[in-house]
Amino acid sequence: MTGQINTELVKPFQDKRVFVNAFGSTVGRGELNVHLNKKWNEQLSSGLLLHGSTTQGEFDKNNDGFIDQPKKTSLVALWRNYYVRENYSTQFNVQVLDDQRQSGQLTAFNGSTDAYRIDQQNRRVDVFGKFGFIGFTKPETSMGFIYAGSLHDMKNVFGNTRYNGKQRNFYANLIYASFIGTTDHKLNAGASFQYDDYDEYLDEADFSRTEVMPGVFGEYNFTRDKFGVIAGLRFDHHNRYGLFAVPRVNLKYNFNDNTILRLSGGRGVRTAQVLSENMAVMASNRQFVVDQSQLGIEDAWNVGLNFTNRFKIGGKSASLVVDLYRTEFVNQVVMDMESEQGKVLFYNLDGKSYANSLLVLGTWAPFKGFDMKLAYKLNDVKVTYNPPSSNGENDPIQRPLMARHRGLVTLNYETPNEKWMFNSYTQITGKQRFAHSHGVPSELIKDFTGEAPAYAVLNAQVTRRFKNMEMYLGGENLTDYRQESAIVDWQNPFGEYFDAMQVWGPLVGARAYFGIRWWID
Repeated sequence: MTGQINTELVKPFQDKRVFVNAFGSTVGRGELNVHLNKKWNEQLSSGLLLHGSTTQGEFDKNNDGFIDQPKKTSLVALWRNYYVRENYSTQFNVQVLDDQRQSGQLTAFNGSTDAYRIDQQNRRVDVFGKFGFIGFTKPETSMGFIYAGSLHDMKNVFGNTRYNGKQRNFYANLIYASFIGTTDHKLNAGASFQYDDYDEYLDEADFSRTEVMPGVFGEYNFTRDKFGVIAGLRFDHHNRYGLFAVPRVNLKYNFNDNTILRLSGGRGVRTAQVLSENMAVMASNRQFVVDQSQLGIEDAWNVGLNFTNRFKIGGKSASLVVDLYRTEFVNQVVMDMESEQGKVLFYNLDGKSYANSLLVLGTWAPFKGFDMKLAYKLNDVKVTYNPPSSNGENDPIQRPLMARHRGLVTLNYETPNEKWMFNSYTQITGKQRFAHSHGVPSELIKDFTGEAPAYAVLNAQVTRRFKNMEMYLGGENLTDYRQESAIVDWQNPFGEYFDAMQVWGPLVGARAYFGIRWWID
């Protein structure tokens, strides 16, 4: 709802020629990552990024008959090509993914044909690229074209439930950037097009559909001295939901070189993917109740504030970052698993739904080589369920299994000769509300009522550096904290009360890993 994050991988001619990262862990996980890059000449460079990982450990520490972590195998390959000349540059990339996961009862892996089993298979192909031209006679003027196409095929089995989906996607975006009068007044304008064709089936129910959304946009950027503003407006037309105007504005003020205040606000719209976004619900025997033709587009307004300040404590560098954001829904597709026993309902919002987020982050480097980070986050996320309560009124309530309070403590130390590095981070998760379970026998949900307890997870790693190699040894969940009871009515996986989506904490206890990074510059 707040926009897209633009991520850019290191370009092939800037990356290491060869890079290898391999590691294994005590829970049966192994991973290998390989980067191969070649600069053919001054204009053309290529790269091949390979990833392979597998998890084969079968264990059941809480003795509920179900394996505590999925068995999985994942293979990913990304082929990259980058061509640059004086006035233009272009990229062309192809990525292929094959990911398979199995979970369920232990007996399912010992030849039993009537055991509860989860099988998931994802296969995906992406083709994407960019073209940029800066050869205009007018300075600081450019044009860019971004394109992407993908085919995603998934097959899923959750006990007796079958969910299969296929998505064909195409996206294109044309951008023209220049300025008006002086370079203090910059202007971006362009057009975009998105096409999605879905074939989706939940058992015998057909959720197939096609979505087409062309759009145009303009953005004005003003910067002078300490003040900056970016104001943008999009017009998008959805083939089912019609025309939408989507404005957005960002303001920035630099009090000085170390203190910055940012304000933002705008509108966001999106279509909800009720099946793929709620696959975890399928690990229960709830019935999906949804009329897709009646669901509206999700529509929300969001505002935010960011304050950043760099300063000194005892003469050493420190910083403070405060983020405060609110998203308020005009319409939302509500996923309701609390109103009716044995069902999960999907319907349009009738009432209030909002998310307030506060992040406070502090960093400090008290002496050379050592730095620390302390962070606290408040998540106030509430939604209104429908139908209303017996008194005819409905107030928004906190989303289930959504921790209101979270914390992070990170400590890092690097020796003066830069050969050793020590890292640790502790994640703190506050209490989480369990979903109401109406009609479920009390003896089955005695561990799933009220709130889940707060807990902390400690991770640490030691790294030894050499000229062209690093070796690292680490541990995760070093306090061995585990959620002991994770499945409602695990003795009857095909019964009406079975529910494997009430996971609020780690199921796998303490684990260690060892790895090596090696490269050729």
